[in-house]
Amino acid sequence: MPLDDHLLRQLPFPVKRVVNYGLEKGSQLKNNPLVSIIIPQYNTAKYAAENLDSVFNQTFRDFEVITINDGAPDTDELTLALKPYKQKIIYVSLEKNSGTSAARNIGASIAGGQILAFLDADDIWHPQFLEKMTGFMLDGGFDLAYSSGKSFYNLSKIEPSSFRVSNPAKSGLVTRSQLFSGQTLILPSGTLLRREAFEKIGGFDPEVLRSEDYDLWYRLACAGARFGYLREDLFHFRITPDSGSGTLIERYERSVRLYNKVLEKLPITESEKTIVKRLMQYEKLAATRARAKTELIRGDWELSREYFKEALDGAASSGLPFTHQLRLKLLIFLTKFFPSAARWFFLKFRTQEAAIVIGHSRHSLG
Repeated sequence: MPLDDHLLRQLPFPVKRVVNYGLEKGSQLKNNPLVSIIIPQYNTAKYAAENLDSVFNQTFRDFEVITINDGAPDTDELTLALKPYKQKIIYVSLEKNSGTSAARNIGASIAGGQILAFLDADDIWHPQFLEKMTGFMLDGGFDLAYSSGKSFYNLSKIEPSSFRVSNPAKSGLVTRSQLFSGQTLILPSGTLLRREAFEKIGGFDPEVLRSEDYDLWYRLACAGARFGYLREDLFHFRITPDSGSGTLIERYERSVRLYNKVLEKLPITESEKTIVKRLMQYEKLAATRARAKTELIRGDWELSREYFKEALDGAASSGLPFTHQLRLKLLIFLTKFFPSAARWFFLKFRTQEAAIVIGHSRHSLG
């Protein structure tokens, strides 16, 4: 679907970076593919085989694979891991690390497909991902189509969780209101995007180091792109100790920075501004709660309690539910009188949350 030219003129065009790179094309590439799969690699050599096997095991075959070595420190290991696939991929080697956004933009600039798929190097596709997603996208006339998926950890005691709970209740068109009100969880590995729409808004913004995906989604929405959601778990999103997702505090802080950018630079309505400001306040409070839980795990009971008190004050002024405030009061009580028990309970029964709070460190989990 064509994007609105009037809306496009209102969008900030991302800062471009010139990046030097080398390019090698395998001998078994498909001519004029429908889909170009772009996979940046940085410290992900250990996942390369599993990742690429999930691509080449797809029931849909009309694609090409572009793998970008983003100046990775594990280049020797990556070269070895990619050797069995070298004739089936386009291999791009960047002169120096340029970041995920720049790497993806370079991949898109040399892509031959009409549809782009940005697969993270440590994630895994269901064998029918491309078959189901291309059909859904083309039948629905969407500029961007995404599916649900499941997270999984390199911590065996944590069960995979589905992203369906963070998305609309049924498949179909996703409204701009749903996007801006936080009713969607759109991850690059579960997304297909029309190349024309991607190019018209200037691709990923290299100046956005993290949350670059939602920066792109918001700019697409402001340009009039049509979003579609397929409510099926069609990919697995890996979270590891060295994951770029970072700690829960870092995630919330990234969201706050992104919301600030949306408010300052994007042509959104007054009602959308109100929603974004409210969400930004919620993210700030969530970051405070994450700090409290981090200090609880570390054993600094007093600091943990102070953060919980700060979160309680913010919850009251933001009109969060009474039950939420009651839980915070209970945590303040526990960190004062039974802090060791509170820590034990959190690590024992909130294992997944505890892992994310501190960045998935085995050592920190004790």
